[in-house]
Amino acid sequence: MSSEASGQLNEYQQYELQKVAARGKNTTTLVALVYPPAAYYLVGKTGIAALCFFTAHFGLLAHIVAPFHVRRIITNSRRQVGGTYSSDGNPLLIVVGVLLSMGFLLVLLFGASIILGIGL
Repeated sequence: MSSEASGQLNEYQQYELQKVAARGKNTTTLVALVYPPAAYYLVGKTGIAALCFFTAHFGLLAHIVAPFHVRRIITNSRRQVGGTYSSDGNPLLIVVGVLLSMGFLLVLLFGASIILGIGL
């Protein structure tokens, strides 16, 4: 019976989960708001990071989805590894950050349309 079938992790998998679990949720969330591919790279999801980069951040949808997804990846790895980690603050900060980043993107888009002479 393999180690995955029995629910146990080998040493490498344990090490990788510990690296992800040690990441700060708030820091990684802020990185995800600014540049989602970098946040996915920080939590070891290089495939998703590449996909996010080459699809122009999923049509800018990644700026909304990535903060929640990255926090969930860290939470799941902490649950699998066990142990205690410092409190990362209130998840409401994510909602406020997403709203602020969406507002920033809209202002940036509006400013670019004025400079380029394209009416929205």
